[in-house]
Amino acid sequence: MRTMNFMTTYYRNAICLVLKSLVFIASFVTGLWLLNSCEKPPTTIGSDILPVSDHIPVSSTDTFTIISSTNYDSRVRTDALKTPHIGVYSDPYFGTTTMGFVTQVRLEEEWPEGDWDIDSVKLVLRVMSNYGSNDNFKSLRISEISKMLYNNTAYYSDEPIDTTGFGVSAIIPTFRTDTVSLIEITLPNSFGEYLIREMDSLFYTIDTTEKDFRNYFKGFYFTIPAASAISPFLLGFDFTQDPLYPEYKNYFVLYMRDREDLYTYNYYFLLDSRKENARFTKIEHDFNANMNDIINGQFDSLSYVQGLYGAYTTISIPGLEAIKNDPNRIRSAVNKARLIVPAHFDGGNYTNTTVAQRLLMRYVNVEGEKEIVPDYFVDQYSEYFGGALDTAKCAYHFNLSNFVQNYFNDTQNKLKPELEIFLPANSVPNTILKANNSKTPIKFELTRTNF
Repeated sequence: MRTMNFMTTYYRNAICLVLKSLVFIASFVTGLWLLNSCEKPPTTIGSDILPVSDHIPVSSTDTFTIISSTNYDSRVRTDALKTPHIGVYSDPYFGTTTMGFVTQVRLEEEWPEGDWDIDSVKLVLRVMSNYGSNDNFKSLRISEISKMLYNNTAYYSDEPIDTTGFGVSAIIPTFRTDTVSLIEITLPNSFGEYLIREMDSLFYTIDTTEKDFRNYFKGFYFTIPAASAISPFLLGFDFTQDPLYPEYKNYFVLYMRDREDLYTYNYYFLLDSRKENARFTKIEHDFNANMNDIINGQFDSLSYVQGLYGAYTTISIPGLEAIKNDPNRIRSAVNKARLIVPAHFDGGNYTNTTVAQRLLMRYVNVEGEKEIVPDYFVDQYSEYFGGALDTAKCAYHFNLSNFVQNYFNDTQNKLKPELEIFLPANSVPNTILKANNSKTPIKFELTRTNF
Protein backbone atom coordinates (compact mmCIF):
# COMPACT_ATOMS: atom_id res chain seq x y z
CA MET A 1 0.00 0.00 0.00
CA ARG A 2 1.31 3.41 -0.90
CA THR A 3 1.81 6.12 1.72
CA MET A 4 0.25 9.35 0.55
CA ASN A 5 1.74 12.77 1.33
CA PHE A 6 -1.28 13.83 3.39
CA MET A 7 -0.85 10.74 5.63
CA THR A 8 2.79 11.56 6.33
CA THR A 9 1.92 15.15 7.17
CA TYR A 10 -0.83 14.06 9.60
CA TYR A 11 1.52 11.59 11.35
CA ARG A 12 4.21 14.25 11.88
CA ASN A 13 1.70 16.78 13.20
CA ALA A 14 0.34 14.28 15.74
CA ILE A 15 3.82 13.50 17.08
CA CYS A 16 4.58 17.21 17.48
CA LEU A 17 1.34 17.79 19.36
CA VAL A 18 2.09 14.99 21.84
CA LEU A 19 5.66 16.23 22.39
CA LYS A 20 4.48 19.80 23.01
CA SER A 21 1.94 18.60 25.60
CA LEU A 22 4.57 16.58 27.46
CA VAL A 23 6.99 19.52 27.48
CA PHE A 24 4.27 21.84 28.86
CA ILE A 25 3.31 19.45 31.66
CA ALA A 26 6.94 18.88 32.61
CA SER A 27 7.61 22.61 32.68
CA PHE A 28 4.53 23.29 34.83
CA VAL A 29 5.43 20.63 37.41
CA THR A 30 9.04 21.82 37.51
CA GLY A 31 7.90 25.40 38.06
CA LEU A 32 5.65 24.39 40.95
CA TRP A 33 8.49 22.44 42.56
CA LEU A 34 10.90 25.38 42.21
CA LEU A 35 8.30 27.81 43.60
CA ASN A 36 7.56 25.59 46.57
CA SER A 37 11.23 24.98 47.33
CA CYS A 38 11.87 28.73 47.49
CA GLU A 39 8.89 29.60 49.77
CA LYS A 40 9.26 29.74 53.54
CA PRO A 41 6.36 29.40 55.98
CA PRO A 42 4.60 32.79 56.31
CA THR A 43 5.33 33.00 60.02
CA THR A 44 9.10 32.65 59.51
CA ILE A 45 9.68 34.84 56.45
CA GLY A 46 12.51 37.20 57.26
CA SER A 47 13.13 35.68 60.68
CA ASP A 48 16.68 34.77 59.78
CA ILE A 49 17.59 38.43 59.23
CA LEU A 50 15.87 39.79 62.40
CA PRO A 51 17.69 40.14 65.72
CA VAL A 52 16.77 37.56 68.34
CA SER A 53 15.41 40.32 70.60
CA ASP A 54 12.63 41.03 68.08
CA HIS A 55 11.18 37.49 68.32
CA ILE A 56 7.97 37.30 70.43
CA PRO A 57 7.41 33.78 71.77
CA VAL A 58 3.82 32.52 71.81
CA SER A 59 3.03 29.56 74.03
CA SER A 60 -0.11 27.46 74.22
CA THR A 61 -1.07 24.66 76.56
CA ASP A 62 -4.11 22.69 77.68
CA THR A 63 -2.47 20.32 80.16
CA PHE A 64 -3.34 22.20 83.35
CA THR A 65 -4.33 20.27 86.43
CA ILE A 66 -7.71 21.50 87.67
CA ILE A 67 -8.82 20.94 91.25
CA SER A 68 -12.57 21.09 91.92
CA SER A 69 -14.43 21.18 95.20
CA THR A 70 -18.00 21.80 96.32
CA ASN A 71 -18.63 24.55 98.86
CA TYR A 72 -21.54 26.17 100.64
CA ASP A 73 -21.97 29.45 102.52
CA SER A 74 -24.48 28.90 105.31
CA ARG A 75 -25.00 32.64 105.79
CA VAL A 76 -25.57 34.85 102.76
CA ARG A 77 -27.05 38.31 102.39
CA THR A 78 -30.59 38.19 100.97
CA ASP A 79 -32.08 41.67 101.47
CA ALA A 80 -31.12 42.69 97.91
CA LEU A 81 -33.10 39.80 96.39
CA LYS A 82 -36.16 41.20 94.62
CA THR A 83 -37.28 37.90 93.11
CA PRO A 84 -37.95 35.70 96.14
CA HIS A 85 -39.25 32.15 96.39
CA ILE A 86 -41.64 30.73 98.98
CA GLY A 87 -42.01 27.03 99.75
CA VAL A 88 -39.89 23.89 99.46
CA TYR A 89 -37.74 22.52 96.64
CA SER A 90 -36.43 18.95 96.76
CA ASP A 91 -33.57 17.40 94.78
CA PRO A 92 -32.39 13.76 95.05
CA TYR A 93 -28.72 14.79 94.94
CA PHE A 94 -28.76 18.02 96.92
CA GLY A 95 -31.53 17.54 99.48
CA THR A 96 -34.26 19.97 100.48
CA THR A 97 -34.40 23.77 100.39
CA THR A 98 -37.03 25.61 102.44
CA MET A 99 -37.67 29.30 101.79
CA GLY A 100 -39.76 32.01 103.42
CA PHE A 101 -40.10 35.69 102.64
CA VAL A 102 -40.15 38.65 105.05
CA THR A 103 -41.29 42.08 103.83
CA GLN A 104 -42.82 45.36 104.78
CA VAL A 105 -46.08 46.40 103.16
CA ARG A 106 -46.57 49.96 101.97
CA LEU A 107 -49.68 52.09 101.85
CA GLU A 108 -50.61 53.28 98.38
CA GLU A 109 -51.98 56.46 99.95
CA GLU A 110 -53.12 57.88 103.25
CA TRP A 111 -56.38 56.65 104.70
CA PRO A 112 -59.41 58.34 103.07
CA GLU A 113 -61.71 60.41 105.20
CA GLY A 114 -65.04 58.97 106.17
CA ASP A 115 -66.45 55.88 107.82
CA TRP A 116 -65.89 52.67 105.88
CA ASP A 117 -66.90 49.03 106.22
CA ILE A 118 -64.92 46.20 104.65
CA ASP A 119 -66.83 44.02 102.19
CA SER A 120 -63.94 41.68 101.32
CA VAL A 121 -60.15 41.31 101.41
CA LYS A 122 -57.91 39.77 98.79
CA LEU A 123 -54.23 39.11 98.29
CA VAL A 124 -53.15 39.39 94.65
CA LEU A 125 -49.83 37.79 93.66
CA ARG A 126 -48.11 37.41 90.33
CA VAL A 127 -46.50 33.95 90.24
CA MET A 128 -43.47 33.99 87.93
CA SER A 129 -42.43 30.34 88.37
CA ASN A 130 -43.55 27.25 90.23
CA TYR A 131 -42.21 23.80 91.00
CA GLY A 132 -44.22 20.89 92.30
CA SER A 133 -47.96 20.52 92.22
CA ASN A 134 -50.60 22.58 94.02
CA ASP A 135 -53.37 20.07 93.30
CA ASN A 136 -53.33 18.86 96.91
CA PHE A 137 -54.45 22.21 98.35
CA LYS A 138 -51.32 23.93 99.57
CA SER A 139 -51.90 26.85 101.91
CA LEU A 140 -50.07 30.12 102.28
CA ARG A 141 -49.30 31.27 105.83
CA ILE A 142 -49.08 35.04 106.44
CA SER A 143 -47.66 35.97 109.86
CA GLU A 144 -47.10 39.43 111.32
CA ILE A 145 -43.49 40.15 112.31
CA SER A 146 -42.64 41.98 115.52
CA LYS A 147 -39.40 43.76 114.56
CA MET A 148 -39.23 46.81 112.33
CA LEU A 149 -37.32 46.47 109.05
CA TYR A 150 -34.97 49.10 107.63
CA ASN A 151 -33.91 49.67 104.01
CA ASN A 152 -30.33 50.50 104.94
CA THR A 153 -29.80 47.35 107.04
CA ALA A 154 -28.22 44.11 105.82
CA TYR A 155 -30.32 40.97 106.35
CA TYR A 156 -29.12 37.40 105.94
CA SER A 157 -30.51 34.00 105.06
CA ASP A 158 -30.27 32.72 108.65
CA GLU A 159 -31.97 35.76 110.19
CA PRO A 160 -34.22 34.80 113.14
CA ILE A 161 -37.89 35.63 112.58
CA ASP A 162 -39.95 36.98 115.46
CA THR A 163 -43.72 37.07 115.00
CA THR A 164 -46.53 38.62 117.04
CA GLY A 165 -48.84 35.62 116.92
CA PHE A 166 -51.26 37.27 114.49
CA GLY A 167 -51.64 35.68 111.09
CA VAL A 168 -53.90 33.88 108.66
CA SER A 169 -53.69 30.83 106.41
CA ALA A 170 -55.41 30.63 103.04
CA ILE A 171 -55.63 28.00 100.32
CA ILE A 172 -53.56 28.77 97.23
CA PRO A 173 -55.85 28.45 94.19
CA THR A 174 -54.85 26.15 91.35
CA PHE A 175 -53.33 27.88 88.34
CA ARG A 176 -51.60 27.13 85.09
CA THR A 177 -48.08 25.85 85.71
CA ASP A 178 -46.65 26.62 82.27
CA THR A 179 -46.98 30.40 82.29
CA VAL A 180 -46.91 33.49 84.48
CA SER A 181 -50.10 33.50 86.54
CA LEU A 182 -51.96 36.15 88.52
CA ILE A 183 -53.65 34.54 91.51
CA GLU A 184 -56.19 35.97 93.96
CA ILE A 185 -56.38 34.63 97.49
CA THR A 186 -59.45 35.54 99.55
CA LEU A 187 -58.68 36.48 103.14
CA PRO A 188 -61.10 36.94 106.05
CA ASN A 189 -62.45 40.44 106.67
CA SER A 190 -60.93 40.32 110.14
CA PHE A 191 -57.49 40.40 108.48
CA GLY A 192 -58.27 43.76 106.86
CA GLU A 193 -59.82 45.11 110.03
CA TYR A 194 -56.62 44.26 111.90
CA LEU A 195 -54.53 46.20 109.36
CA ILE A 196 -56.57 49.38 109.77
CA ARG A 197 -57.40 49.07 113.47
CA GLU A 198 -55.45 52.28 114.18
CA MET A 199 -56.47 54.58 111.36
CA ASP A 200 -54.47 57.49 112.76
CA SER A 201 -51.28 55.52 111.91
CA LEU A 202 -52.12 55.00 108.24
CA PHE A 203 -49.63 57.56 106.89
CA TYR A 204 -45.90 58.12 106.28
CA THR A 205 -43.58 60.82 107.56
CA ILE A 206 -39.92 61.74 107.23
CA ASP A 207 -39.92 62.92 110.86
CA THR A 208 -38.06 60.15 112.68
CA THR A 209 -39.50 61.23 116.03
CA GLU A 210 -43.06 60.57 114.89
CA LYS A 211 -44.40 57.07 114.52
CA ASP A 212 -46.04 56.20 111.19
CA PHE A 213 -47.32 53.03 109.50
CA ARG A 214 -43.86 51.39 109.45
CA ASN A 215 -43.73 51.54 113.25
CA TYR A 216 -47.33 50.60 113.73
CA PHE A 217 -47.27 47.60 111.36
CA LYS A 218 -43.83 46.00 110.87
CA GLY A 219 -44.56 43.57 108.02
CA PHE A 220 -45.33 39.96 107.10
CA TYR A 221 -43.57 36.60 106.97
CA PHE A 222 -44.81 34.42 104.07
CA THR A 223 -44.41 30.62 104.19
CA ILE A 224 -46.02 27.49 102.74
CA PRO A 225 -46.00 25.20 105.80
CA ALA A 226 -47.56 22.18 104.11
CA ALA A 227 -44.73 21.92 101.58
CA SER A 228 -42.06 19.35 102.45
CA ALA A 229 -39.48 17.01 100.94
CA ILE A 230 -42.28 14.49 100.38
CA SER A 231 -44.64 17.10 98.93
CA PRO A 232 -42.43 19.90 97.54
CA PHE A 233 -44.02 23.08 96.27
CA LEU A 234 -42.16 26.28 95.43
CA LEU A 235 -43.48 29.59 94.09
CA GLY A 236 -41.32 32.33 92.58
CA PHE A 237 -42.27 36.02 92.55
CA ASP A 238 -40.96 39.32 91.26
CA PHE A 239 -41.50 42.31 93.53
CA THR A 240 -39.61 44.82 91.41
CA GLN A 241 -41.56 47.76 90.03
CA ASP A 242 -41.12 48.40 86.32
CA PRO A 243 -41.21 52.19 85.74
CA LEU A 244 -42.63 51.61 82.26
CA TYR A 245 -45.57 49.65 83.69
CA PRO A 246 -46.49 51.38 86.96
CA GLU A 247 -49.49 49.21 87.79
CA TYR A 248 -49.01 47.02 90.85
CA LYS A 249 -49.10 43.25 90.60
CA ASN A 250 -48.53 42.14 94.20
CA TYR A 251 -50.72 43.66 96.89
CA PHE A 252 -53.44 43.32 99.51
CA VAL A 253 -56.66 45.12 98.64
CA LEU A 254 -59.56 46.03 100.93
CA TYR A 255 -62.87 46.38 99.09
CA MET A 256 -64.90 48.87 101.15
CA ARG A 257 -68.12 50.87 101.15
CA ASP A 258 -69.16 53.85 103.23
CA ARG A 259 -71.64 53.32 106.01
CA GLU A 260 -74.34 55.24 104.18
CA ASP A 261 -73.87 52.79 101.33
CA LEU A 262 -73.31 55.56 98.79
CA TYR A 263 -69.68 55.00 97.78
CA THR A 264 -67.21 52.18 97.33
CA TYR A 265 -63.47 52.40 97.78
CA ASN A 266 -60.51 50.09 97.21
CA TYR A 267 -57.59 50.52 99.60
CA TYR A 268 -54.21 48.95 98.76
CA PHE A 269 -51.27 47.65 100.78
CA LEU A 270 -48.41 47.21 98.31
CA LEU A 271 -45.69 44.55 98.13
CA ASP A 272 -44.05 45.88 94.93
CA SER A 273 -44.28 49.60 95.61
CA ARG A 274 -42.14 52.17 93.80
CA LYS A 275 -40.75 53.24 97.17
CA GLU A 276 -39.09 49.97 97.92
CA ASN A 277 -40.06 47.90 100.93
CA ALA A 278 -37.36 46.53 103.20
CA ARG A 279 -37.35 42.73 102.82
CA PHE A 280 -35.25 39.59 102.88
CA THR A 281 -35.47 35.85 102.25
CA LYS A 282 -35.15 33.16 104.90
CA ILE A 283 -33.38 30.03 103.55
CA GLU A 284 -32.69 26.62 105.07
CA HIS A 285 -30.72 23.99 103.13
CA ASP A 286 -31.12 20.46 104.46
CA PHE A 287 -28.46 18.54 102.52
CA ASN A 288 -28.54 14.77 102.31
CA ALA A 289 -25.70 12.76 103.91
CA ASN A 290 -23.66 12.33 100.72
CA MET A 291 -23.88 16.04 99.91
CA ASN A 292 -22.81 16.95 103.44
CA ASP A 293 -19.70 14.79 103.08
CA ILE A 294 -18.77 16.44 99.79
CA ILE A 295 -19.30 19.96 101.17
CA ASN A 296 -17.11 19.08 104.13
CA GLY A 297 -14.16 18.23 101.90
CA GLN A 298 -14.63 14.67 100.64
CA PHE A 299 -12.76 14.25 97.33
CA ASP A 300 -15.19 13.42 94.54
CA SER A 301 -15.22 12.98 90.77
CA LEU A 302 -18.25 15.28 90.60
CA SER A 303 -18.88 18.82 91.81
CA TYR A 304 -22.20 20.54 92.40
CA VAL A 305 -23.81 23.87 91.54
CA GLN A 306 -27.10 24.80 93.18
CA GLY A 307 -29.45 27.73 92.88
CA LEU A 308 -31.36 29.41 95.72
CA TYR A 309 -28.11 30.42 97.45
CA GLY A 310 -27.01 26.80 97.68
CA ALA A 311 -23.80 24.90 96.93
CA TYR A 312 -21.26 26.10 94.38
CA THR A 313 -18.12 24.73 92.72
CA THR A 314 -14.66 26.15 93.38
CA ILE A 315 -12.10 25.73 90.60
CA SER A 316 -8.40 26.01 91.42
CA ILE A 317 -5.76 26.29 88.65
CA PRO A 318 -2.34 26.03 90.38
CA GLY A 319 -0.56 26.01 86.99
CA LEU A 320 -1.37 29.71 86.60
CA GLU A 321 0.55 30.45 89.77
CA ALA A 322 3.56 28.57 88.41
CA ILE A 323 3.47 30.66 85.23
CA LYS A 324 3.11 33.91 87.15
CA ASN A 325 6.09 33.07 89.39
CA ASP A 326 8.32 31.84 86.54
CA PRO A 327 11.57 33.85 86.91
CA ASN A 328 12.10 33.75 83.12
CA ARG A 329 8.77 35.42 82.43
CA ILE A 330 8.86 39.19 82.25
CA ARG A 331 5.35 39.97 80.99
CA SER A 332 2.53 37.97 79.44
CA ALA A 333 -0.28 39.06 77.17
CA VAL A 334 -3.11 36.56 77.41
CA ASN A 335 -4.49 35.79 73.96
CA LYS A 336 -6.89 33.07 75.03
CA ALA A 337 -7.99 31.54 78.33
CA ARG A 338 -10.82 29.07 78.05
CA LEU A 339 -12.27 26.77 80.69
CA ILE A 340 -14.30 23.76 79.51
CA VAL A 341 -16.30 22.02 82.22
CA PRO A 342 -18.17 18.81 81.26
CA ALA A 343 -21.66 18.32 82.68
CA HIS A 344 -22.85 15.12 84.32
CA PHE A 345 -26.16 13.64 83.16
CA ASP A 346 -27.88 10.67 84.79
CA GLY A 347 -30.52 10.14 82.12
CA GLY A 348 -33.35 10.88 84.56
CA ASN A 349 -33.32 13.89 86.85
CA TYR A 350 -30.32 15.44 85.10
CA THR A 351 -30.44 15.73 81.31
CA ASN A 352 -29.37 18.45 78.88
CA THR A 353 -32.86 19.96 79.12
CA THR A 354 -33.41 19.83 82.91
CA VAL A 355 -30.10 21.23 84.19
CA ALA A 356 -29.24 24.92 84.41
CA GLN A 357 -28.74 26.22 80.89
CA ARG A 358 -26.21 28.85 81.92
CA LEU A 359 -23.72 29.18 84.76
CA LEU A 360 -21.98 32.23 86.17
CA MET A 361 -18.46 32.65 87.49
CA ARG A 362 -16.99 34.87 90.20
CA TYR A 363 -13.73 35.40 92.03
CA VAL A 364 -12.47 37.07 95.20
CA ASN A 365 -11.21 40.55 94.24
CA VAL A 366 -8.34 42.49 95.82
CA GLU A 367 -10.72 43.87 98.46
CA GLY A 368 -11.64 40.32 99.49
CA GLU A 369 -15.17 40.52 98.06
CA LYS A 370 -16.78 38.11 95.63
CA GLU A 371 -17.29 39.64 92.20
CA ILE A 372 -18.34 38.36 88.77
CA VAL A 373 -15.35 37.87 86.45
CA PRO A 374 -14.60 40.90 84.21
CA ASP A 375 -15.05 38.81 81.04
CA TYR A 376 -18.78 38.72 81.75
CA PHE A 377 -19.02 42.45 80.98
CA VAL A 378 -17.05 42.51 77.70
CA ASP A 379 -20.25 42.77 75.63
CA GLN A 380 -23.87 43.59 76.31
CA TYR A 381 -25.19 40.03 76.35
CA SER A 382 -22.05 38.33 77.76
CA GLU A 383 -21.62 36.29 74.60
CA TYR A 384 -17.83 36.52 74.87
CA PHE A 385 -17.85 35.12 78.40
CA GLY A 386 -20.12 32.24 77.46
CA GLY A 387 -21.24 30.07 80.36
CA ALA A 388 -24.04 28.46 78.35
CA LEU A 389 -24.47 24.72 78.08
CA ASP A 390 -23.15 23.27 74.83
CA THR A 391 -25.67 20.45 74.40
CA ALA A 392 -23.69 18.85 71.57
CA LYS A 393 -20.53 18.54 73.69
CA CYS A 394 -22.35 18.31 77.05
CA ALA A 395 -20.13 20.97 78.58
CA TYR A 396 -20.06 24.57 79.75
CA HIS A 397 -17.50 26.92 78.13
CA PHE A 398 -16.08 30.02 79.83
CA ASN A 399 -13.74 32.61 78.29
CA LEU A 400 -11.55 34.14 81.00
CA SER A 401 -8.69 35.99 79.30
CA ASN A 402 -9.36 39.23 81.19
CA PHE A 403 -9.43 37.48 84.55
CA VAL A 404 -6.18 35.65 83.83
CA GLN A 405 -4.54 38.84 82.56
CA ASN A 406 -5.55 40.64 85.75
CA TYR A 407 -4.13 37.76 87.78
CA PHE A 408 -0.79 37.97 85.98
CA ASN A 409 -0.71 41.76 86.41
CA ASP A 410 -1.48 41.66 90.14
CA THR A 411 1.85 42.67 91.64
CA GLN A 412 0.45 42.65 95.21
CA ASN A 413 -0.45 38.95 94.90
CA LYS A 414 -3.93 39.50 96.31
CA LEU A 415 -5.70 37.63 93.51
CA LYS A 416 -5.70 33.84 93.53
CA PRO A 417 -5.93 31.43 90.58
CA GLU A 418 -9.33 30.34 91.86
CA LEU A 419 -12.84 30.76 90.52
CA GLU A 420 -16.32 29.90 91.72
CA ILE A 421 -19.00 28.51 89.42
CA PHE A 422 -22.42 29.44 90.74
CA LEU A 423 -26.05 30.04 89.88
CA PRO A 424 -28.09 33.20 90.46
CA ALA A 425 -30.05 33.22 93.69
CA ASN A 426 -33.38 33.04 91.87
CA SER A 427 -32.34 30.09 89.69
CA VAL A 428 -33.92 26.76 90.60
CA PRO A 429 -32.63 23.98 88.26
CA ASN A 430 -29.30 22.70 89.58
CA THR A 431 -26.26 21.32 87.75
CA ILE A 432 -23.72 18.55 88.39
CA LEU A 433 -20.25 18.87 86.87
CA LYS A 434 -17.51 16.37 86.19
CA ALA A 435 -14.40 17.01 88.24
CA ASN A 436 -10.98 15.88 89.41
CA ASN A 437 -10.36 12.25 88.40
CA SER A 438 -13.36 12.04 86.10
CA LYS A 439 -12.86 10.17 82.82
CA THR A 440 -13.83 13.40 81.07
CA PRO A 441 -11.84 15.99 83.02
CA ILE A 442 -12.10 19.75 83.06
CA LYS A 443 -9.81 21.42 80.52
CA PHE A 444 -8.18 24.81 80.64
CA GLU A 445 -6.71 26.18 77.41
CA LEU A 446 -4.23 29.05 77.65
CA THR A 447 -2.47 30.89 74.81
CA ARG A 448 -0.19 33.77 75.76
CA THR A 449 2.47 35.99 74.26
CA ASN A 450 5.57 36.51 76.41
CA PHE A 451 7.58 39.68 76.06
